[in-house]
Amino acid sequence: MASLQENEATIRISKVRYLQDKHEEVYNKVVKNSKKIKSMSLCDDCHQRANEGVFDDDTVVIPEYGRWTW
Repeated sequence: MASLQENEATIRISKVRYLQDKHEEVYNKVVKNSKKIKSMSLCDDCHQRANEGVFDDDTVVIPEYGRWTW
């Protein structure tokens, strides 16, 4: 949320600038051509512990790709 400007709000977490920047490379290299990943808003497709609130890089496994190394 710190990446939002003052008085700026978003209704979609996938539209937060920080998250867009963090995911830009993986989106361009893997996600945009994936048949298994339908949307960047489905965090638990790749973040294996999203249901626990864990979104660290160590728990990312991308369908059709595998572990993502940043």
